[in-house]
Amino acid sequence: MAYFNNFPKITYNDSTIRNILLKSALVAEVFENQDSFYPYIVKDGYRPDLVANEFYGDSRYDWVVYFSNKIVDPYYEWPLSVNDFNSFLEKKYNTTIYSLQNTTSHYEYTGTTGELAEDIARKSWKMSTATHAKKTTYGESTAGWTAVSVYDYEDRLNEERRSIKLLAPAYLNQIEKELATIFS
Repeated sequence: MAYFNNFPKITYNDSTIRNILLKSALVAEVFENQDSFYPYIVKDGYRPDLVANEFYGDSRYDWVVYFSNKIVDPYYEWPLSVNDFNSFLEKKYNTTIYSLQNTTSHYEYTGTTGELAEDIARKSWKMSTATHAKKTTYGESTAGWTAVSVYDYEDRLNEERRSIKLLAPAYLNQIEKELATIFS
């Protein structure tokens, strides 16, 4: 089933198009139940159609991959391959990867020796480069703070997108039937 073929047509700027902004309450209880999903790690260079083909046996279920993960923008919300990621960063920051690997984005608290093991809250602290510079200038301690490069920060965000969830194949027929009902 081609997902977008079920969306109603509308007139926009004197053209007939599919209303892709229409959202439905597809089998709400299925999507609210975390047991309906399987965790999946997207391999480098894998597109949603490849994931759908591997998991559901049909690349046309790429829309289920997007839908299950609430992905609206497939370019910026899907993990980029290493080559695409590097090209994206060079364009975004208008500089080289080498420069991004050597430019500090921010500082993160990683702790100091002798620190209490139960002091976990500090592990999520961040400090801007400007604040770090002020502390250094005024002789304040910055012990326990580690620089995070722009490249490492962006890479972490991209890698987080690799962990997705996939709707159990047993629900595909139910979803397709409900879509046909909703959009007819």
